Amino acid sequence: MDFAESQTEPELAEVHSLPVRAAPRWLDGQVQVVECGELMIRIRAEAEASMLELYGELELANAGTLERELRVLEESLAPKTIIVDLSALAFIDTTGLSALVSADRRAREGGWSFGLLRPVGQVERILLLTGLWENLHFLD
Repeated sequence: MDFAESQTEPELAEVHSLPVRAAPRWLDGQVQVVECGELMIRIRAEAEASMLELYGELELANAGTLERELRVLEESLAPKTIIVDLSALAFIDTTGLSALVSADRRAREGGWSFGLLRPVGQVERILLLTGLWENLHFLD
């Protein structure tokens, strides 16, 4: 077996930088910025509807950060709606797509709403090519 065959991609659960219980908690309406590598997340946490704005690249190295921040919102504030704004995201890979699909699934199972604001460029193209454009809920 050569080096390339011995390398496997970690599961999304393996790339979390912090467990949910160790992540910061927000006061209602407070804005927080989280940076991880090429990804910046601007979070406005409110009990009725929380918004996460994504900037840069959502990929294997930082998808766990988005996953963690979504779970913290779900568990600490339990908002009725979580919106992820993809309009400023320049790149997404399959790990990033998996984080969005997982959040959508949790929303359906948990009885809360999960919506996306439409991406542009490469991110839009990947969502179209994968068929996720038809399966995820876009608010605009």
